[in-house]
Amino acid sequence: MLTPQLVVGRGNGTPALLKVGVGYLDDDLHYEMLGRSAPYAPAGSGGECAFFSIYLITKTFDTDVALFVTPIIDGVAMPTQRVDILGVALSKGEQRVTEIGLSKAYSPAGVEELRYAPRGTWISVQIETKILTGAGVAAKQIVDGVECEFEIVRETKEVGTT
Repeated sequence: MLTPQLVVGRGNGTPALLKVGVGYLDDDLHYEMLGRSAPYAPAGSGGECAFFSIYLITKTFDTDVALFVTPIIDGVAMPTQRVDILGVALSKGEQRVTEIGLSKAYSPAGVEELRYAPRGTWISVQIETKILTGAGVAAKQIVDGVECEFEIVRETKEVGTT
């Protein structure tokens, strides 16, 4: 019986087909993950939203993993937040949801007076590992999805045709 396997190809240097998940090494270097969602405009391309939180949905196995999440609103990257996901011993994959707040502090005199949600039209999310910089370890990790909590401030108005 045939079993499908995912492989990655390398063309520069010495060409090779590498089996994903085996050792997590490529020429003694760990694999790094870099994923970015497509931009999404919840209120349409002419609308505006207040973005409150994003929810990172992951499947975790037996090793602790650090992910670095960067929300991007209207093409401008917000501060990257480190998300530490604890592994579960002997796990075959446990789904977790991690909330990441997007609120910003308003501190006119150096003292935080209030917090507010960033506003914009488009939102996307970049998720990466930084194993080579010493942040986290190479381990099996699955990102099942990202959801966003928002409120529509202004909707897109359709232009009628005659």
